[in-house]
Amino acid sequence: MTSSPTTENIVRYALLGMMAATGLVDAVSFLSLGRVFTANMTGNVVILAFATARIPGLSIARSLTALLFDQSKRLKRMIQQIASVSDAAKRRNKEKDHLQHERLRRESNL
Repeated sequence: MTSSPTTENIVRYALLGMMAATGLVDAVSFLSLGRVFTANMTGNVVILAFATARIPGLSIARSLTALLFDQSKRLKRMIQQIASVSDAAKRRNKEKDHLQHERLRRESNL
């Protein structure tokens, strides 16, 4: 399956636009929030490495804070997903028990 040159241009410009937007977000957050990347955890790891190497103007504490904050968000999402799966399983089991109870009740009335 081949794509037309017009489609390729649209994809190319869309990717360039997204790249520019994410680069702008990273640049603004890095410069205005105390040299910490907010959207790119790889950047924070690199900055942490530079701060550990004692590059002037970089902070180990700020980089660690950004990394830990991101990890806490991921942990929260994982816990929420586990809880929702658990709730769904409980609902299915409750429905299954109810159906079995109804079946037994009908059989005993016969």
